[in-house]
Amino acid sequence: MSDPRSGFIQSEIFDSLCAAPNLDDVLSFSTTVEKKGLWPFRKFMIHLTGTVRSEEEKRTVEEIAREHAHGCTVVDDIKVVH
Repeated sequence: MSDPRSGFIQSEIFDSLCAAPNLDDVLSFSTTVEKKGLWPFRKFMIHLTGTVRSEEEKRTVEEIAREHAHGCTVVDDIKVVH
């Protein structure tokens, strides 16, 4: 993650997830930002991984990530554990 924009995007998403009142355990998942492709076609991809306790929490995480993705593709690998 040498590009400063990727660090900004990652911290913005994480801070927003921490501020969400309906997420119980923010540390049970992670956000990673990767650069894909060669310049000038390079794109950032945001990978969401980890576990949540309900489909509602999963949707909340996805919505927050997409809102703060700045046009980047969001890849969801979050699993729901009951």
